[in-house]
Amino acid sequence: MRSTGCRSDRNGGATVSHDAVEIARALRERIAARLKELEAEKRLLQRQLDEANQFLDSAERYAGLGPDEMPELADQSPRKHAQVGNRIHNPRRSEVLDVVARAISVAGRPMKLRDIQEVIRAEGIDLTGTNPTSVLGTMLWRGTQDGSLVNLKGLGYWPARLPYPPANYAGLSG
Repeated sequence: MRSTGCRSDRNGGATVSHDAVEIARALRERIAARLKELEAEKRLLQRQLDEANQFLDSAERYAGLGPDEMPELADQSPRKHAQVGNRIHNPRRSEVLDVVARAISVAGRPMKLRDIQEVIRAEGIDLTGTNPTSVLGTMLWRGTQDGSLVNLKGLGYWPARLPYPPANYAGLSG
């Protein structure tokens, strides 16, 4: 006979077993964590939708203009390099970390340095210096120091404010 998880007390009323309560609590925690993940994904999707709408609004505004009438649009992508004198500077760390945060959000999992490096390159960002991997690693490390990222041991970088239940990481409160 299969147990229902309930027992009768001395007065004939049903009581819930300790196991059923623990299962329900674990389920509640998993659901709450998943809701937080979905909220973060919703925010990312909303930003992407807003960007697409902004693009479409601009495209519709300029659709009837000829090539000579088209105004020059500002490049809104992260800077690839800034040149000061003879020296080429890397993009600002905040710009790189924005790209990293979007990539992690799209991946839905922590990302390791090598994976992040591929994403950065795919975005057209080339880091300069004797060792570009070290430059990126330093930017990511500084992201952990300012509280925007956390390096989950063996898994990779993850936004510090978001929980990551598979690693038992609760996220930063506040």
